[in-house]
Amino acid sequence: MKEEAIFKLLFKVGDALPFHWLKRASHLPVIPLYHAVSEHPSVYVKHVNVWRSLDQFKADLDFYLKYYEPVSLEDLYNGKKTRKTPLHLTFDDGLKECCDDVIPILKEKGIPASFFLNSAFVDNRDLFFRFKASVLIEYLDGNSDAQNECIDFLNKRGKKNFASLKQYLLSVTYLEKEILDDLAGPLSLDYKQKLSQQACYMTSEEARSIQSQGFTIGAHSIDHPRYDALPLEEQLRQTIQSLKFVQDKYAPTLPSFAFPFTDFRISKRFFQELSASKTCKISFGCAGLKKENIENHFQRVPMDENSLSAKANLSKEYLYYLLKAPIGKNVFRRGEL
Repeated sequence: MKEEAIFKLLFKVGDALPFHWLKRASHLPVIPLYHAVSEHPSVYVKHVNVWRSLDQFKADLDFYLKYYEPVSLEDLYNGKKTRKTPLHLTFDDGLKECCDDVIPILKEKGIPASFFLNSAFVDNRDLFFRFKASVLIEYLDGNSDAQNECIDFLNKRGKKNFASLKQYLLSVTYLEKEILDDLAGPLSLDYKQKLSQQACYMTSEEARSIQSQGFTIGAHSIDHPRYDALPLEEQLRQTIQSLKFVQDKYAPTLPSFAFPFTDFRISKRFFQELSASKTCKISFGCAGLKKENIENHFQRVPMDENSLSAKANLSKEYLYYLLKAPIGKNVFRRGEL
C-alpha cells in the first residue's frame, strides 16, 4: 500500500516535469514489456490486466521513436553504441495477438522485438492458470446460478470468507492452480474446447514466421509459475527445459529467457547454475529501471498494467530511480541462495 501511494505521487509529479530532463536520471537501456495488444481484450486477458489497445500501443511506439533508438536483441547483448538511449521491445506469453496485430505495426515502423514463449502453451496445448481464471470470471459474469454453484463448491473445499468470487479467482496461485480445473468441471467449462474455438497462443508455424521476418524468439518457462514460490531445482528445470524447447524448434542465434511474473528473490546461485548449463546467453526480469549485478541480465518496464501513456510510465520509473539512488536501491541485489 505504501508503494502504491508513492507510485501515485510519482505519476502526478512526473506528468508535470519535462521528460527530456527526467530521462537524464538513467542511461540504462529501456526494455518495455507487453503481453497482448489488440482492438479489444480477449477473454483470456480481459480480467488480468495484461492488455494494451492498438491506439495506446501505436502512441507508445511514436513516443519511443522520439526519445530512444530501437535495437535488436543482438545489439542489446553486444552493447551497441547508439545516438539515443537504446530500447528493445519484448512480448511475453506468445499470444495470438502478437501475430495478428503487433507484427504488422512493428514492421511498418521498423522496430525490432523479442517474443518469449511458454513451452507448454505453444499451439494452444494448454492454458496459463491466470488466463483460466479470466475465462472463469467471464463465464460467471451475470450467471447467478453458476456463481452460487461455484461458491458452494469452494465452501466445501474449505475456501470461505473471500470478499468476492472474482477476487478469489484472481488470487489463486500457481501452486493452487488445480482448483481452477476442478471448478470448471461442475460448470461444464472446457478450457481446451475454448482454446479450439478461440486461440489464445500463436502456433509453432506462426512463431517461425515471426522469426523469419527478423524478430527473435525466446523462452519464458514451461507453464508460467512464479519462481520465488519454487525450489531452486524446479526453477532451473522450468528454465532450462523451456530454453531447450525453443532451441530445438527455432534454433535462435542468441538463446534468451524472460522470467514469468518476476525475478524477485532469485538467487545468484540460480544464475550460476544457468550459466553452467550453457543454455542461455541473455535474460530478463521486470523490476523497472534498475541496474543489475548479473552479467547480461536486464530489467524491463511493464507497460500494460495500467492505461497510462508510455511517457507517464517511464516518467514514474525515472523519478523512482532518482529517489532510490542515494540509498543504493536502484541496483538489484541478490542473495546467494
